[in-house]
Amino acid sequence: MNGSNSQPEIGAGSVAPGPKLLTMLRRVPLFGLLWEAELQRLARCGELLELRPGAALWEQGEKGDFLALVLRGRLVVERIDHDGALQVLQELGPGAAVGETSLFLGAEHDTTIRAATMCRLFLLRREPFWRLVESGAVRASALRVRTDIVRSLRSRLPWLAQGEQVILRRHAHVWAVMRRLPLPIGVAILGLVACVWLKQLVPGLVLSAAGLLWSLWRLAEWGAEELILTDCRLVWSRRLLPFWQLQMQAPLDKIQDIVVFRSGLCASVFGYGDLQVQTAGAAGQLVMRCVPQPERVKEEIFAQVKDYLARQRALRRRALEGELRRQLGLAGAEADGHAGQPPEQPPAPAAAEGQPLLDRIGRLATERLRGWFPSLWERRDNALVLRKHWIVLAKAIALPASLLTSLCAVRGVVWPAALPEWPFWVGATVLCGWLWWHWENWRNDLYVLTSERLCEVQMSPLGLRLEQREASLDNVQNVSIVVPGLLANLLNCGHVRIETAGQVGNLTFEWVLCPAAVQAEIFRCMQAKRERELRETQAQQQAELVDLLAAYERVRQAR
Repeated sequence: MNGSNSQPEIGAGSVAPGPKLLTMLRRVPLFGLLWEAELQRLARCGELLELRPGAALWEQGEKGDFLALVLRGRLVVERIDHDGALQVLQELGPGAAVGETSLFLGAEHDTTIRAATMCRLFLLRREPFWRLVESGAVRASALRVRTDIVRSLRSRLPWLAQGEQVILRRHAHVWAVMRRLPLPIGVAILGLVACVWLKQLVPGLVLSAAGLLWSLWRLAEWGAEELILTDCRLVWSRRLLPFWQLQMQAPLDKIQDIVVFRSGLCASVFGYGDLQVQTAGAAGQLVMRCVPQPERVKEEIFAQVKDYLARQRALRRRALEGELRRQLGLAGAEADGHAGQPPEQPPAPAAAEGQPLLDRIGRLATERLRGWFPSLWERRDNALVLRKHWIVLAKAIALPASLLTSLCAVRGVVWPAALPEWPFWVGATVLCGWLWWHWENWRNDLYVLTSERLCEVQMSPLGLRLEQREASLDNVQNVSIVVPGLLANLLNCGHVRIETAGQVGNLTFEWVLCPAAVQAEIFRCMQAKRERELRETQAQQQAELVDLLAAYERVRQAR
């Protein structure tokens, strides 16, 4: 069981929906309004599991995918805090259900649940449950889902990682827009006065319309500003499509301090303020304006930071305990997974290699064409290679292309017969060289994201100048995106700004396609690197533990 301090589970198997199980399912608040036939369908798609005392149902920091109902026995709920102290929170008896958040969101567990006595459990996994709900075999409207889970489901955002849970969403305080509305409302009222009393119909209607549109714009600006806290990052988003977009993100483990500022009597009376989130980045902070209840938001952010660090510490400790048990030869060390984990499926057989000759020729021709007409997003082995958007190239070659077109038109229509041909060919050659220069300059500028590093490469044609800046993903403090203007929104391109703690400073991926997707890919690589380094640290600790135990055994035998 990979770190469990007892023997593994026994007696797992399928379920026959008996009266006692259906009664216990009906007593679970989530399923309290379901019909008898729906409860039977739930029971048939579940499974039974028996745990010996001390066996872990799940461990803190693992991703969950099932709900567990206690049929017999008692479970103990414990957690490791961010300081490493073990806390026993509560005990659960027959009829208790745990894992509702995992069933709906697939989030990481913030506690460890172990069997205090011999336990018999009913497990309902996420995938078969959602199949029943989506097919209509279980009515979604009859499920009594917890309010916090409903809020997280409604807050699903396209850039969230799998299993990432939204904890808090806050718009700027309403006073932030109220104090900016008097002037546009005054313009609208002035227009009405001009229409009614001054009999100036057209100017009055224009003023009223302008004031109304101005007011709507202010409201749209306020509604587009939002603070989002998840279980692994903090996000400040200002989005006013299709005109402008800014999104700043910081991983929770990079947050160092949070300062609350209140300025003026209104901030104290209405309860809002500014949050300055300190990181180790070059800019040093994320500033969030007019946040309602800033002290409470600050406490919630720090609580999530502590929970995140606690989950990471629990995973490290579990791996260390597993190695210790293996070295001591204790029972349960040979198990491959926890009680609630389904057995791993064997890998699918690899596809047969080898391609026909025509396919290889077509592939080589395609690669040559891609060299001259490269993709804006390109996967190379384990790296993502990005280029600036085509609009950057179009802007650069607009002038030489226009001059070349004009020269060709003059040559074909009004070129004097008395003039020699060589001025035309010289001018065409110079303009073509100018076009080639901009084309190569655009093609050689690269932004590279690997599993370890970020790289910004700027190279002039013919290798006359090369500038390459790199930063490790470990040093990335926060990542923000900026989509400047209507055209950028229509083309879905913008800037990705990466703040680092190293001497390199900030990196900016300018005018890349799908900046939000680039931002999400950077965070995915950062998370994957953290998990990889965690496994490497665990392996190093395990090796040190083996050496320590070997040295202890030699000293003991020498005595």
